[in-house]
Amino acid sequence: MSIADIISVIFASSSVILGAVSYCLKTNSKLKSVVGKFISQAETLENVVDGNDKFLWVVNEIENLIPVAVRPFIPKSVIQTIVQEGFDALSGYAKVKMGKVVANVGDKVEGVVGEATTAVDKITVETSSETVNK
Repeated sequence: MSIADIISVIFASSSVILGAVSYCLKTNSKLKSVVGKFISQAETLENVVDGNDKFLWVVNEIENLIPVAVRPFIPKSVIQTIVQEGFDALSGYAKVKMGKVVANVGDKVEGVVGEATTAVDKITVETSSETVNK
């Protein structure tokens, strides 16, 4: 075997490997884009109530999107990691939004309490002055 043949084999092997890696990364990107959709769907399933069961349902749905020929190159653990990262991202976003809502509601409650306190103080002053005038 000549050096040219060895280089050709190395080049062909590298091309196949890089093509497979590229396809896996592209598939990984597509998987991340649909994870949120499947997590939302899992939350609405009536027959699946346990969080772990919902997680497994999402993992299985994502796995079904992967072409059969590519599945051996993407282990289930990778899909589980992608789903968990998607859930963590959604959870973090929800917590931030919830914190803003709670702070906004807290500000409104403080405003209402302040107005109520002012009204009570005003009534107390008016009642006290009426009592003094009698």
